[in-house]
Amino acid sequence: MNGYYDPPEPDPICWVCFGNVDHDRCICPECPTCGVHGDPSCYVGKDAGHWLVLSDAQKEQAAAIQADWDESCRREAEWIEKTQESWEILEK
Repeated sequence: MNGYYDPPEPDPICWVCFGNVDHDRCICPECPTCGVHGDPSCYVGKDAGHWLVLSDAQKEQAAAIQADWDESCRREAEWIEKTQESWEILEK
């Protein structure tokens, strides 16, 4: 034991479809230009990208995962607010 809490590293996510890379949840295709999966710059366009186009499945997965994250953050913020209120009551 090192005397302090060392939280686990977060799971790596794909920055295009938001799938978990370690658990094969990334559904992005390999870029035919650079051979990388899930690189947002491959989707940008002629200036920096490699002309990949987001599929409906990528858009739907990213939207669903974002909605889950948003709901999780909302619940956490609600919990923090309630906890702070109880601390304020105890301090009085």
